[in-house]
Amino acid sequence: MLCTPPQSPLVKPVEFRLDSGSESDHGSGKRDGFHLDRPQDDTRSEALVIATSRARTAREARLAAVGAAEARVRIRALEMEALVDVRRHAETQSTERRRIEEDARTRRMESVAKVADVFITERARTQRERDAQHAQAEREALAMWGQLEMQKAKAVSTTAHFFQLMLASLVGAMSAR
Repeated sequence: MLCTPPQSPLVKPVEFRLDSGSESDHGSGKRDGFHLDRPQDDTRSEALVIATSRARTAREARLAAVGAAEARVRIRALEMEALVDVRRHAETQSTERRRIEEDARTRRMESVAKVADVFITERARTQRERDAQHAQAEREALAMWGQLEMQKAKAVSTTAHFFQLMLASLVGAMSAR
């Protein structure tokens, strides 16, 4: 803190005295029962004026310095408040960006999961259809093989019957001869 300068030794303090109340001397500094002792010497008056002026100047300088310091403190407080607000705003924006990124990532993962679900479902359906077609083809192949075997057996029996007929005709022709 600033301190006040010491009093100058040249300045004589002004003194007030209680007067008994003689009203006849109005121009000598008496007023309402008080008497003001003023220095009679001009050098003392000049010294008093100079000292008073210096004291006022020093007081004004102190007040200006204190006012400037208080203004700097207020400015610094406002700067810090603005800095805190800027940081809070930056953190809020960063948090909002992270939330948006997470939402987008969640939506992407949900769409990937849906695609994977559709892929698995379609693959299972394709496999079932393939298995069904394979089983149908095997059944058809077995049915065809059975028909071929029946026709083969029929052909063999027809051929054997034809040979028997031919043999019987040949025996009948030979016996008729």
